[in-house]
Amino acid sequence: MIGKLCSALSHRIEAYKNVHSLFGFLVEFPTMNDEGISTAAAKFQKIYSDDIEPEFVPEILQFKNFVGQFDEFWYKHEILQAYDIYTRVVNNRLTSSFPNVEIALRIYLCLMITNATGEISFSKMKHLKNVHRSTMA
Repeated sequence: MIGKLCSALSHRIEAYKNVHSLFGFLVEFPTMNDEGISTAAAKFQKIYSDDIEPEFVPEILQFKNFVGQFDEFWYKHEILQAYDIYTRVVNNRLTSSFPNVEIALRIYLCLMITNATGEISFSKMKHLKNVHRSTMA
């Protein structure tokens, strides 16, 4: 049971790493250099080429420079949550200026990421522990 739990958690961690490697730049771009952003955005655009236009790379760089001018957009050098960035893009009517950024954030926010497998494993382990305790008494 413990081995299965460790395997499930390792699999889940690997899945999170894969998601972060593809989408992480969307929330970390304030602290990234332009070359890192360009590389990550090009990889993202290639994978989502049906949804994201080729102009995405210069658009995300322009977005970084644009919002970097406004202290109220984010606290300096702080990584925001994707929902906060998306909300600010929509509320400030930046969707028409940065359409691919908005689409990329929407794709990221619509991902179905859950910990249900790990939580079920922990729940089963807790149940087994309780059963063994009651039989020992």
